[in-house]
Amino acid sequence: MKGERVNGVDISAADVIITVGISEGIHMFMVALIDADIEVLLPGPVYAPYVLYARFFGGKPATYEAVKEKWLAIKHDGLRSRISEKTCGIVTTTTRQRLLER
Repeated sequence: MKGERVNGVDISAADVIITVGISEGIHMFMVALIDADIEVLLPGPVYAPYVLYARFFGGKPATYEAVKEKWLAIKHDGLRSRISEKTCGIVTTTTRQRLLER
């Protein structure tokens, strides 16, 4: 598949969810994975309903910095420092989001 060929990531069709919009996909992710005291990382600034989704399912929303001036790039160190044993997932919200090394 393209994911492995282009990015070196082994992805099968069973690993992919296609939705009409991003909010539906994020909602399904949270329904499936969040339980009491489970943390989900969201890009900050964050779309407010994503925080509400996490709380509704008993999870704890936390944010990581997305740099607006660089197409919502993710700061590597900032993201890594936010991941804990209770983190079940990381939400990214744009196809242009990329990881900044430092």
